[in-house]
Amino acid sequence: MNVKGFLFFAGIVCLSCIGFVGCNRAKEIRANEKNRKYSSGIYNIAMDNKERIVLSVLSGFVARIDDLNGKNKTSFGKYGTGIGNFRSAYGLDIDSKGRLYIIDQKNSKLIRLDDLKQNGWNEISFSSGRDATYGLRGICIDSDDNIYITDEIRHRIIMIRNYDSNTIETFGAYGDGKNQMISPTAIAIDSKNRIYVTDAGNNRIIRFDNIKGDNWIAYGKKGSGIGEFDSPHGLTIDRNDNILITDTMNGRIVSISNMKGESWVEYRPKSKANENIIFMVGIVVDSKNRIIFVDQTNTRICRINNIYGDGFNLYEFSDY
Repeated sequence: MNVKGFLFFAGIVCLSCIGFVGCNRAKEIRANEKNRKYSSGIYNIAMDNKERIVLSVLSGFVARIDDLNGKNKTSFGKYGTGIGNFRSAYGLDIDSKGRLYIIDQKNSKLIRLDDLKQNGWNEISFSSGRDATYGLRGICIDSDDNIYITDEIRHRIIMIRNYDSNTIETFGAYGDGKNQMISPTAIAIDSKNRIYVTDAGNNRIIRFDNIKGDNWIAYGKKGSGIGEFDSPHGLTIDRNDNILITDTMNGRIVSISNMKGESWVEYRPKSKANENIIFMVGIVVDSKNRIIFVDQTNTRICRINNIYGDGFNLYEFSDY
């Protein structure tokens, strides 16, 4: 498909899948992101089996550091469409074999690599066909190496049971009710393989047991108080199955122990520029249950020992 053909198709998808159901909210979220200098810089974070920190950078590449001293910093990729290129590196995760999966949203594809030397480059395209979308965003991989992806444009979750066979299932639809979502962003899996999603357009967290949506439950509403969120973009589950959310437009990280919102604790980091809000996105925990998150406002990776902010440490990416 040539560029004009793809742009025409993308327009059809946008009109048919969003139309008057979701287009305004999707535009609102993107406007907020643009106002926060969201179009470039570090977006997401993952840890490999050696606990090295792997980062996606929206301007078109992937980076890795061994620790928060920046040891052995390396990166690959450049802006483009071919092998070794990205137009927007968003979500990323690592499977049980150490293979890296990267969402390239603007190129509408999921990429798998054996390592950061780009060995084994393989990709699944979502630019055409029944499951076509240009809204791929977050990704997580369960204990059986099933892949789950959020689709913020078609308001759904995509599951790939077998990457090599490209077996795809989907769940979700536009709305604010049961089995519905608006512009889902991040996704995570707990120790029971239950699926959690930041439903950014509805300012809530949702959980269900499987791709069929069994035992659906939602928590949260728009606001800045307890039990409230404003466009949450990041999500992870810690070693004790506590739920950690980057409540992005409220500039805080929230920890809750269950989907009732019990044991609510929030952490608000301070910006080096003394801004009121830090734009936080990707979040992960290490083997010591320390919380590592992306501070996109200040182009840095931060780590705290616990949700109370003890042991704050950081690494700044001055060149990103």
